[in-house]
Amino acid sequence: MGIHKSSNRHIQKLRVIYQRLVVGDRNLWVAGIKDVTEDVRIKQKILDQNEELKILHDTLNDVENSNKFSVQYVDNEGRYYWSSSIYDILEREPRDDDEYNNIVMDACDDETVELIMSKVNRLGPNELLGNHEIEITTENGKTKYLLINIKNVHNSKGELVQKSCYARDITEEYLMRESLIKANEEKTILMKDSHHRIKNNLNLLLRFISLEEKFSDDYEEILNVTKKRISSFVVFHENLYKISNFKEMNISEYFDKFAKASESFYKHDYESFNLKFICYDDFKLSNDELVPLTLIINELVINTLKYAFAGFSKDYSKNIGLTATRKDDCAEFHYFDNGTGLASNFDSEKSTGLGWVIIRSLVSQLNGSYEVYSDNGMHFKIRFPLSD
Repeated sequence: MGIHKSSNRHIQKLRVIYQRLVVGDRNLWVAGIKDVTEDVRIKQKILDQNEELKILHDTLNDVENSNKFSVQYVDNEGRYYWSSSIYDILEREPRDDDEYNNIVMDACDDETVELIMSKVNRLGPNELLGNHEIEITTENGKTKYLLINIKNVHNSKGELVQKSCYARDITEEYLMRESLIKANEEKTILMKDSHHRIKNNLNLLLRFISLEEKFSDDYEEILNVTKKRISSFVVFHENLYKISNFKEMNISEYFDKFAKASESFYKHDYESFNLKFICYDDFKLSNDELVPLTLIINELVINTLKYAFAGFSKDYSKNIGLTATRKDDCAEFHYFDNGTGLASNFDSEKSTGLGWVIIRSLVSQLNGSYEVYSDNGMHFKIRFPLSD
């Protein structure tokens, strides 16, 4: 029975205990009174602390879950204690024997476990193994990356009391970082490749100019043709720097831009014409394939505009077409115009014209074959194997 005794200063709590005694034929009641004020106060304090601890525990779990981290410690009897958020990180349910297993190390491969444990065993009193990244595999086969910190906790006597561990899920950060590293490496490779490619293209232009000088002494014409060849390189490099994959390009997008650029560039020297590209099978070509192919098409356009429409009226609709098809492991391109066509005795293999000398050399560079013929204009078909 509890009794509250009030004074001017404070409230006391008393505990009264009654005991009945039988003496002969009489019943006697004995009462004992004890001041339990301090006991009650301590009990209430413990209850309040437990409630605070529960709130703190719930708050910690909320923080852990929102930040994808978990805390663990191992007592001196080898039992593991993880905060509940570890199960969200590992994507599995708790088990009865978890306190006897290092469930994070269980998710690592043997090499990682051996490396971590060797470092932990070398830790001195209260030393920290900090910010170590590990790869784990969840039970459903998903790969994740954790950042862990491990510390051996010793008492004042130097005895190991427990091991504490902090683990944070850094999968998103890790993959983003790896993606940035890969992108930076690709940019570096692109810069080196670009410098090499520009050097090769400039050397190629010098070879073309040298050949032009052997075939003609009209330096104004040489300069004019050289400008047109440079324009094809400009189209290639502009497209190269706008794509995410620097090793290959989508031909549909590339030749659409090539067609528009060619119409814009050549209109200053020739009457208006239409250049249309049709892609029947959309596929990609490597840079090593696109450069010679672009130069071949460019030489054909120059040849068409110089010779194919001579003698036609200004009202004549001058059309140039290019189609692309993929057959098995080969690419086929068909170039054609609606001009005068080729002379009846024309033989492209024997032609000494510079344009055809260049075309034959570039077709050979692609390990390809070609045919050229007249049918309401000039037709040129090239076929070459696609690189792996």
